[in-house]
Amino acid sequence: MRYLGAQILDVEAAVNALLSDAADGVVLGDALCQRRMFRHGEPGLVQAAVELSGIGGRALLQTPLYATDATCRETLDLAALLASLGMLDATIVQDVGLAALLRERLPEIPLVWGRWGRVRGGSVNADTLCFLREIGVSAVECEVPERTGAIHGLGLSVYGAVGRLSYATLSRLCYSCHLANTDEAACERRCVMIREELLTGGCSLEVHGRIVGERLDYPATENDFVQKDDPAEHVIVYASTIEGAAELCHRATGSRPKEDS
Repeated sequence: MRYLGAQILDVEAAVNALLSDAADGVVLGDALCQRRMFRHGEPGLVQAAVELSGIGGRALLQTPLYATDATCRETLDLAALLASLGMLDATIVQDVGLAALLRERLPEIPLVWGRWGRVRGGSVNADTLCFLREIGVSAVECEVPERTGAIHGLGLSVYGAVGRLSYATLSRLCYSCHLANTDEAACERRCVMIREELLTGGCSLEVHGRIVGERLDYPATENDFVQKDDPAEHVIVYASTIEGAAELCHRATGSRPKEDS
C-alpha cells in the first residue's frame, strides 16, 4: 500500500492521484494543527475524507503530536468517523495515552508509531518498541531501510517513509490556542503563510530516496543500500504537495533516481 502525505492537502489533486493509481490513499491530519492542512481545520478534513471515500480512497489518520483532553476527544471521534466511512487503514500516533484510547475505542484499527513521536531523536531502542507493542502499537513509521529487519524481528510491521516535511514554527502561540480549544478565530494562519513562502523558495523538502516496487531504494552513495530481503509492507511518500508526492510514485521504477530527487 502506498500513501501520499503533504503539508496542505489539495483534495482535487489527491483525487486525481488516486484515480491515476499513483497511490492507494493519503495521510489525513496534521501533527501540529489541522489548520495547517485545511483552511477551516477539522471540517475541511471531514469533507476531504468524504470525497476521497467516494472514489474508494484509503487513509491514514495523522494524530496530534501534543495530545490534550480536548484534542483526544476530537481525535477519537474523527477516527471513528473515518472508520465508519470504511476508509481508515491505520492511525499514526505519537502519544502513548492517545494510543491506548484509540486501541480501546477502535480495537480493529492498527496503530502506527509515527516519527513525530521521536521528536528530536532519529530512532527508538528495542525496549521502547517492545513497550509500544504491549500497549497495542502494531507498526512503526521508519525512514531508514536498514532498521526494517530489526523492527520486524520485534514483531512489528513497517511503514517506510520517503521524503520529509519541514515545518516553520513562529511561536508556541498557535499550539496553545488550538490545543487549549480557546478562540479559534485568533488563528491567523501565519504558519501557513510562512510555509508558502518556504515552498516558493524551494527549501522546504528534503527527499532522500524513492520507491521501487514496495521497497525503499536510496540514491547511490559510497555505502549504497537497497532494501531487498526485508521490505516495508507499506510506504508513505511525503512531499510539499500532493502533486510532488504523486510524481515520486510515478517515478518509482528500477532506474536510478534523478539527481534532483
